[in-house]
Amino acid sequence: MSIFDIKTIETIWKNMEDVPFDEDCDGELVLAMDYHSFKKGTSRNEIWYWFDENHPKGIGYLMWNLKN
Repeated sequence: MSIFDIKTIETIWKNMEDVPFDEDCDGELVLAMDYHSFKKGTSRNEIWYWFDENHPKGIGYLMWNLKN
């Protein structure tokens, strides 16, 4: 159960569109700066996992069905 409501999670997701990522030495995308509760250097996969765990419809819904 997330401490955030669905609308807040969806807003965090939508706003990630403007958050820069860098490629680390292993070729993985990581945050280039702190964003929300995620620290600089957090991997994109770790962030996606958080969304999948905290949104009741999961990451697939956010990626493919959430309209801007």
